[in-house]
Amino acid sequence: MRETMRVLLDHGECEIQQGYVPGEAGRWNYSKSALHYFRGSPEDYLWLAQKENIYVPKDDQDDFQASIVLQQTWMFPNDSFTAALSTVSDIAHLATFRDSDGRTLLHNLFSSNWGPEAGIWMNGDDVFGTIQKLLDNGADVHACDISGRSPLMYAAQQSLMFLQSKGLEWSAKTAPAAYSNFLKRWVTLLESSGIKPREYALREKELGAEETVPCNTFNEYSNPCISKWSWYVRVRFNHGQASDELQIEFEYSCKEKPLMPGGWVG
Repeated sequence: MRETMRVLLDHGECEIQQGYVPGEAGRWNYSKSALHYFRGSPEDYLWLAQKENIYVPKDDQDDFQASIVLQQTWMFPNDSFTAALSTVSDIAHLATFRDSDGRTLLHNLFSSNWGPEAGIWMNGDDVFGTIQKLLDNGADVHACDISGRSPLMYAAQQSLMFLQSKGLEWSAKTAPAAYSNFLKRWVTLLESSGIKPREYALREKELGAEETVPCNTFNEYSNPCISKWSWYVRVRFNHGQASDELQIEFEYSCKEKPLMPGGWVG
């Protein structure tokens, strides 16, 4: 990897700083720089970051580093994410940083579940460790992107891609189980961070979490269940007998069936 990157850098085919525009942090998230799009080991990432002096004005350093970390959540198998995160000097700034779509790192961590189960990445990293750091440093659990979606709502809308990545047949009844443990852990984390689950649920409802929305899918048309059927999802909040007891579920349905509840073809 290092030799490949060295050759590209030496021949001007790979630009570390490409996309940097002073005062326009959001544009970094769509850059094609080596640091934003790097995929490899933590050691190779840090080597690349030190390869050249990157000039970014002091006032923009935190935004620049945060934008890299956000984009690294989509680089699989995610090994370089840890290295990018380690270079951030201001975690509180990272916790509140938004890209040009209004999404935070919390949004990206909630929706980048491509490993053996929701919340676990392909390389075995558990996103909840980073999520805890964000909550400890002021992350807003209700932060909405420019489409009005909180991290939880965004995760629900992206969840069909996780189900599709498993290569299994799912139904509206079986699909919620895939996110069951993830959502249980999220409620536990809310409680440990001093956030009252019922108040959290109330605010999510006010933001529209219980509204039925289309699921985002891969551009895959060879599967008739994807090309023929339109899938929908909503967030469902179930309150237990205890004052703060809360269960969260992603509830799925199909356009061709009654929406609540619904079903997909077998």
